[in-house]
Amino acid sequence: MSSFEELKATLKDKWLSYYEHNRSWLKEMLENTKSWVEVSDDGYRPSSHLIIGAISVLEPNLRDWLIPFCELNSEEDSIIKVLGLDFDPEKELAKRTKEASNLQNYQSDPYLEEIRQQNQN
Repeated sequence: MSSFEELKATLKDKWLSYYEHNRSWLKEMLENTKSWVEVSDDGYRPSSHLIIGAISVLEPNLRDWLIPFCELNSEEDSIIKVLGLDFDPEKELAKRTKEASNLQNYQSDPYLEEIRQQNQN
């Protein structure tokens, strides 16, 4: 069994990747069933049941941790908070896209490229 902190460090990226690849049907289903949950950053995330179901398939080692968590506190929103997944995935994906764009703009600036070339010589 891996340490919980090591496992937890991988969950956010796995959940965001799953959400991003399945967002078209997820958003449709969540809208139809009104299954969005408000989060502290003034955003919304899918229901805890959906997140726990998806992430437990994406990370099989999580089941070793979910059993004791459920025994201690079976409130699913608490489990989502412990797992570090209580955030708006749309906002997080937008933030990552912006960061990637800024990095790409930084790397492709011709003036900066010229300075880099001069520094290498």
